[in-house]
Amino acid sequence: MTGFYCVLLIVTCCAFVKIVSAAELVIHIPWSLGQEGVVYRLDYYPPFGHPAPNTTIASKNIRDVIKFSHALPGTKYDFWLYYSNATHNTLTWTANFTTVPDPPSGLSVYVRSGKQAVISWSPPANGSYTSFKLKINPLVHIPDGKAITIENVENTQYTLKDLVPGATYQVQAFTVFENKESAAYTSRNFTTKPNTPGKFIVWFRNETTLLVLWQPPYPAAIYTHYKVSIDPPDANDFILYVEKEGEPPGPAQAAFKGLVPGRAYNISVQTMSEDEISTPTTAQYRTVPLKPGKITFDKDKITTNSFVVHWEPPSGKSEFDKYHISLGTIRKLPPYHRLRDEPTFWEFKDNLEPGKTYSVVVKTVSGKVTSWPVTADVTLEPLPVGQLQSMLDDKTGTISISWKPNPESTQDSFLVSYHEVESTIGDSNTVMTNQTKIELEALFPGRNYSVTVQAVSKEMKSKEESIYVVTRPSAPIIEDLKPMVDGLNISWKSDVNSKQDKYEIVWIRNDTNDRDYMTIYNNKIILSNLYPGAGYLVKIYAISHELKSEPHEYFQPVFPKPPRNMTIEKTTTNSVIVQWQAPLDSLITEYSIRYKTGSDNQWVRLPAVQNTEAEVTDMTPGERYTIQVNTVSYGLESNEPQQLNHTVRPNPVSNIAPLVDSNNVTLEWPRPEGRVETYIVRWWEATTPSQVNKSTVSQNQNGTGLVRLLVGDLMPGEEYVFDIQAISNDLESDVTVLRTRTKSLVVNNHQSTDSISLRYTPTPQTSSKFDLYRFSLSETNIPDQEKAANDSERLVTFTGLIPGRLYNITVWTVSQGVTSQPLQRQDRLCQIIVEPHGFNSPREFLVTQGPLHSTRDDFWRMVWESNSRAAIMLAGCVEKGREKCDHYWPYDTMPVYYGDISVQILNETRYPDWNISEFMVCRGDQQRVVRHFHFSTWPDFGVPSPPHTLVRFVRAFRERVPPDQRPIVVHCSAGVGRSGTFICLDRIVQQIQTSDYVDIFGIVYAMRKERVWMVQTEQQYICIHQCLLAVLEGKEMTGPPREIHENQGFEDDEGIAESGM
Repeated sequence: MTGFYCVLLIVTCCAFVKIVSAAELVIHIPWSLGQEGVVYRLDYYPPFGHPAPNTTIASKNIRDVIKFSHALPGTKYDFWLYYSNATHNTLTWTANFTTVPDPPSGLSVYVRSGKQAVISWSPPANGSYTSFKLKINPLVHIPDGKAITIENVENTQYTLKDLVPGATYQVQAFTVFENKESAAYTSRNFTTKPNTPGKFIVWFRNETTLLVLWQPPYPAAIYTHYKVSIDPPDANDFILYVEKEGEPPGPAQAAFKGLVPGRAYNISVQTMSEDEISTPTTAQYRTVPLKPGKITFDKDKITTNSFVVHWEPPSGKSEFDKYHISLGTIRKLPPYHRLRDEPTFWEFKDNLEPGKTYSVVVKTVSGKVTSWPVTADVTLEPLPVGQLQSMLDDKTGTISISWKPNPESTQDSFLVSYHEVESTIGDSNTVMTNQTKIELEALFPGRNYSVTVQAVSKEMKSKEESIYVVTRPSAPIIEDLKPMVDGLNISWKSDVNSKQDKYEIVWIRNDTNDRDYMTIYNNKIILSNLYPGAGYLVKIYAISHELKSEPHEYFQPVFPKPPRNMTIEKTTTNSVIVQWQAPLDSLITEYSIRYKTGSDNQWVRLPAVQNTEAEVTDMTPGERYTIQVNTVSYGLESNEPQQLNHTVRPNPVSNIAPLVDSNNVTLEWPRPEGRVETYIVRWWEATTPSQVNKSTVSQNQNGTGLVRLLVGDLMPGEEYVFDIQAISNDLESDVTVLRTRTKSLVVNNHQSTDSISLRYTPTPQTSSKFDLYRFSLSETNIPDQEKAANDSERLVTFTGLIPGRLYNITVWTVSQGVTSQPLQRQDRLCQIIVEPHGFNSPREFLVTQGPLHSTRDDFWRMVWESNSRAAIMLAGCVEKGREKCDHYWPYDTMPVYYGDISVQILNETRYPDWNISEFMVCRGDQQRVVRHFHFSTWPDFGVPSPPHTLVRFVRAFRERVPPDQRPIVVHCSAGVGRSGTFICLDRIVQQIQTSDYVDIFGIVYAMRKERVWMVQTEQQYICIHQCLLAVLEGKEMTGPPREIHENQGFEDDEGIAESGM
């Protein structure tokens, strides 16, 4: 029993009862308790409780209350309380009391729908009841929702109506007994069924996925989730729970994946509220079946009005019922079907148009769901063309093909093909066009072709329509047409791409229009018995399949006969007149005249003439001419021209300029105009004309400038007569005569180093009257000397001279105190020494000062007269900013004259410290090769660095100049210091090869006895020792620079060069 407390006050007899619970009573005794001998007796009915009925309780044990418990719930009790002591037993009070009933039991709720629920319960197990009371409390928010109280329910079942679907409620059940409710209640929570969802659809589907979309229930009422399920349960998740979203809620969706393509699925959707679930909304949907495989067409069965299509089954697992086959381009035609197990092909043959393209669509069908389509295009064979014909353009030879397309066929282009009929490997080609006419420009000439035309619709070709055409051969090309004496030799060639069966040759004489022809099968012919000199128009045709090509025409005359009896009738110094006779039995239009010379083989053509005479003018003197005359007919000359030779006399020599010295006369004259092969020069002394000398001078025909001849070994001071003639082609020119006199000779005598002895040639008394000769040196302290005009000794000597000094010598003739024009020369011989102590010869070197511009002619004469073949140059042309030596050799390869000596550079080799050149030195008709060694890095002061560079130079010199080539000319600036150093080192380098002893001091001392200041400075003397040490140590090629000794008290030899010392 469920207990509760209540208080009942009984005021009778001043006692009261307090009901503590349904089974307990508390009776308060307000009087003083604890009296001895006083007891109380409690009695009640019905007799259920504690203490038991008629229980006596001593006052002292009561204290202030009597507790009654274990009363029956829902029961009406009557109580009696008696007071007893020794004297009294009194009923003190009476009372009745009804206990609170127990609550109902076995409460249950059966939900019938979203709005009704049936509540059932059982009465209390103990006690009585009169009715029941129900309280319904909503546990969720319900608009206008309040608790519902239902009173006086007499039965143990009650039906609740108008509930909110999907809402959760708590029901409380009370027991009522005589208006008293049970202190406790029995309760249970329940939820009504939510409303069923609205309609749903498949929002998206493919082969393996279904996406369903549904509406919320209406009215929405209350729910929290949707339960979506699919059957068969193939999906990855076949039950899905979808939360409600929004208030009011909107449509909801769920996707099932991993399904089988083409399968039918039952899908249900239910709303859920707590553990109540609504009635389902159900539907059946299918996934999309897999599409068929590849579509192909049987090409052999594509015709103008039918075709067969094949397809492959789906490549994976899929459920479907049949195939759906249709033409995508024709909507009015119904689709065709093939069951799944039937063959996978179909033939379309109804209502199709030739040449049209159709799109074939194949699908799989499952129920009413079709797969994605598989499509392929097929084009039917178009109908053949009609009215095929060919046309030949006579002017151009081009063949055109035309045709008409079939109006009942579709085509987008035409394929034109052609090939040679007579050859399996002949010309063939195809051309695509969208026109109905085409020019076949690429056909080879002279061929028979089969031409076919096909209509084409998207690469589908119709049946062929054919025609045969023949092309005109190409015109032959006359390759060679040679005239003959009485005919023409003709050959021709054909185009390599052209074919022909034969040729036709036609020739027409131009002056008579006589015509003739011939047919042949080869490509050459000789036409004979034609008239000489006549012109013929030749035409050649090629013939193929009886079609004739355009002709190749060529006009060609026959050789005319040559002229007769050609002669030269008149000649002048530069012209001739030529005459001849006309030929017999020949046509001619004019005469050609030409000539050529012996020096130029090119013919020079003169203007043509009509008569039989011509003049050749402006002929070159000395040339040999060949003159030719020929007949001409229409530009063709005869093959036998007439010709003769004629030579023009050469022009004489003029403007002779003699260059005269004591023993030589150099004759110079300009080349005469015209051709000269040689010159004949004769000369003799004027006093002895019987002693004639002769020389021949050849002329370079390609040369320019003056002609020179050196006549040597003449007597000084004598008059000579020269006559000169030009010779060409064995004809001599007129003679040119020249008279001139040689100069008097002054000769240096080198027997002494401090004196000069001069010999001279006397001036003839017949040419000049004078009393004496006067001789003077450039030094004013040396007195002049005089010799009588008739002195037979012809020798004068100057003594007390300084060795090595350069002297100018002047000679006059004097008549009665009056002097003549002076004859002056610079005597170079006084600068030259003969080195008696060379290693190979006592006269091995000639040492001289560096030539100046005024003395370079004398330098080269000295080289020539001494027959030297080598020259050593040890100085620069410019040192310390001053010219010390002239550049006495040519700057380029052109020859340069120094007096009567010509010098030309043959080659030049440059090294880091020196240059080596070879010169061609010529005098008259004699020539020699002279080597020139120029050491270019000897510094202005001091010696070469490193000094042993000079050793390498000496070795390079000795490698090229053998010992028997002497004397060797050596010069620096003054011809002492550097020249002596070189000579000393050359002698030492050779001597140590054969001797164990070298006396440097002795070598220098001996040289100084011959010429002062040889090895001038201390540096040069020490340099010789350093070079010798490098040779002995074997370091002349790689040794480091040695210390260079300097002595400020001495300078190099430039001071000597300027002072003459």
